[in-house]
Amino acid sequence: FPIYILIFSVAEVLAVVEPLWGFLAHCVSIPIIGIHVSGCHRLDPSSSKLALAMSPIPLVRIVSIASPIIQFTILQWFLVISMVLFSSILVTIILIGDEISEYGFRVPSREHYPLEFGIVICGLLFGFIEYQILSPTSLVETLTIGGLAAPLIALYLGTGLLEELLFRGVIQKHSIESLGKWQGIIFTNLIFMILHTGWESGSDLIFVGVVGVIFSIVVERTGSIIGVSFSHAITNLSLFVLTPELI
Repeated sequence: FPIYILIFSVAEVLAVVEPLWGFLAHCVSIPIIGIHVSGCHRLDPSSSKLALAMSPIPLVRIVSIASPIIQFTILQWFLVISMVLFSSILVTIILIGDEISEYGFRVPSREHYPLEFGIVICGLLFGFIEYQILSPTSLVETLTIGGLAAPLIALYLGTGLLEELLFRGVIQKHSIESLGKWQGIIFTNLIFMILHTGWESGSDLIFVGVVGVIFSIVVERTGSIIGVSFSHAITNLSLFVLTPELI
């Protein structure tokens, strides 16, 4: 599995330097994953499931590079690529054969409500901190209460729910089963960090890694991705809408 860290890292760096080469590198990783899945299916089922769980990773960058963003607004683009990626995640879950509830797609128990509420609220702070690192432009022209609905929905479906189901749900579950609790959490969040290479900021990679580990611990504690999925969406809402408009 360290080889996958290397492959994805090289592919992401190439995607920044020359998108076509990054696209091709991610395309090459797909048959590598396929060979791993089939080769370990009987000898090491947990390793095979983890490799299969990672199969949507190359598609994240392949779809984002191939999508004609010039024809969409950023929010529309989030929704368009999320439909393709959600499909790949659901197919992966079906092929693995586990229930989707086992990946944290369920309501947490009542005793965990305070923790879930707390991590959701932390999204505002996470977004504010990340804005200090990246300073992106706002996704909206004017900030209104009604105007927050569309970006929140798009960011929840296109980043919050999508990424948390993939990383803290599918990949983390099988990483922990195959590698152990803390090794699995670290492995999950190394891949999560790698996919943020496009921002070209070392500080942001560290920040994303820290937040990712926090999310992982919350999911491991509560058994649910609901709180972290909303926190992730609110982090991006704070990063791309609230903080740029209010500061």
